[in-house]
Amino acid sequence: MKMRPFVLFFTLALFLFHHNPVGATTWHVYPGSSIQTAITSAGTGDTILVHTGTYTEQLIINKSLIIQGEGSRPPVIQNSSGPVLIGISGPGIHVTLAGFEVKHTGTTNWSNSYAILIQNGAYANIHHINLSDFKKRGIYIMGNNSSADITDNTILAEGAPNLQNGIVIWGSDGGFANILNNEVAGVSYGGTFWSATGIMALDTYEKTVIIGENYVHDCQLGMGIGDYCGYSPGSHTSDVLVRGNLITGNSWGVDILNDARGVTLVYNTISNNSEYGIGVTDYVDEDWSCDQPTNTLINYNTISGNGTGLYVNARVELVNARYNCWGHWTGPGGGVTDPDSAITAQGSGDSITAESDNSLFYPWIPCGRSYTPEKMSAYGNEMCPFAYNTIHQAETMEQSVMGLMDEVLGDFDLIEVEQLIQKAHELLEKARLFCFHTQNCIAGNMLALEAHALLQQAREILESMIT
Repeated sequence: MKMRPFVLFFTLALFLFHHNPVGATTWHVYPGSSIQTAITSAGTGDTILVHTGTYTEQLIINKSLIIQGEGSRPPVIQNSSGPVLIGISGPGIHVTLAGFEVKHTGTTNWSNSYAILIQNGAYANIHHINLSDFKKRGIYIMGNNSSADITDNTILAEGAPNLQNGIVIWGSDGGFANILNNEVAGVSYGGTFWSATGIMALDTYEKTVIIGENYVHDCQLGMGIGDYCGYSPGSHTSDVLVRGNLITGNSWGVDILNDARGVTLVYNTISNNSEYGIGVTDYVDEDWSCDQPTNTLINYNTISGNGTGLYVNARVELVNARYNCWGHWTGPGGGVTDPDSAITAQGSGDSITAESDNSLFYPWIPCGRSYTPEKMSAYGNEMCPFAYNTIHQAETMEQSVMGLMDEVLGDFDLIEVEQLIQKAHELLEKARLFCFHTQNCIAGNMLALEAHALLQQAREILESMIT
């Protein structure tokens, strides 16, 4: 009778690791064993398979590893008493974490808590994680040249009373963040000044950020893109692409705030948010010394059923919100005037509040015009052939537009067309850079698609001049 437990323990110990003669080692972790022990014992490039069960421990990952949940149900990592449940840190390391339920219920240090923290130059591929019961921060990518693909995760927050944020990209010094195909819900706050945010990108001025095809709902603020000017003086956010997301049922849909440069919102559905769908604003009224958003592009979105469709602060420079569906074929309401066409927003769609008539909204597009982006994977290089083809199509479109430019040169004011071409050219340059040696073909493909959309817009304007 006394031999049985010993035999079982010995069997588990034997199966803790399996050596692959090619070089890497596969480690197996079973209930009753420690994932952190396997991490400590593993070598760079090893794989750790964690079998179904509950693991109450903190994970500190400082080497390149694949850590994969295994079994009929996702294993649970939970209840770290420290502020960080899973920490991924170290310059140049590549970590994959996939197939787990993560519950950060144990910490009492709310304000400094992170369920998953990526920092100090690490790269992490986080996918198929069900994250719940966390405190302040769910998945957090912190500056220092850190990069991540955050894809196909479900993040359900505890909710009020304390401030929470679902996915956060904060700080720069290079790197990239692809936030794709996630569901974020229930992020809220019981206070009055701050807004709990589903997906947030702050001060990412040297980091390429793409937020695409996510479902963000029932949060206080769906997405926040901008600059935390009161905390990080002199920094800014630039060239964030928000594309193909469903942002619905929140108090506020999307905030573009403070020194946010060149933020692009395209092909999103932003609906049924009780306050406003999109806000372009700053914190100056809160006695912060902040700059305002510039070069904001809001095109080809469906904006409907919100308290206000678009709010633009009086201090913000002109916002390009053309080619959107506003929920009704008559276009947006609100009584503001488009400064280019002099058309007044008197439609039955979502209203626009532009305090200085500083938003372009004409022409708008009919509702029901659908655009479904291709499903994109963040794994491997399978996107690269698509990206190269998209870049080629955009380059061909650019040549066509330049030919039309020659036809109308000298007869019309071409400032708007030239601005569109210049922005598209910059996006194409970035797309080529990201596809070089398959560095990041997802980013390259999405940037080339946006360049193509801008060039198509320029072409339509030129063709209207010719006819």
